[in-house]
Amino acid sequence: MGICVACFDRDIAGALGLHRAVVVRFILDVFAMIGALAFLGCPWRALLRLSGGDLNAILGLAGLTIGIVIGVQILKSDYSLGRSNMTHTAVA
Repeated sequence: MGICVACFDRDIAGALGLHRAVVVRFILDVFAMIGALAFLGCPWRALLRLSGGDLNAILGLAGLTIGIVIGVQILKSDYSLGRSNMTHTAVA
């Protein structure tokens, strides 16, 4: 947990009660966590599986690299989720 950024962010955000996010951002975070935790998005987990002989980790590392490149290109094109707005506690 201390090395993997995805696991660390998930656990700290939960401990601090920061899961109150706008629906679009929450959905994006859900897909990011599914990708990071289930499909070798964690580079440490992928390297450990590769060292154990699991050649599927090569595809995981390739997917991670391609995803990073695509994400960087999207951010460079000035993509924004927009401003987050305060909402009522019952909604969050």
